[in-house]
Amino acid sequence: WSLLKQNNHETFQIMSQKAVFWSKMTEKLFEMKCLS
Repeated sequence: WSLLKQNNHETFQIMSQKAVFWSKMTEKLFEMKCLS
């Protein structure tokens, strides 16, 4: 059970990191579209 919990925590961290990454990418793309 503790292993499963640990695994879920790692998965959640990876997912939130990806979410931050994608929101930053989207922001950059949006800025580029607005500027061009």
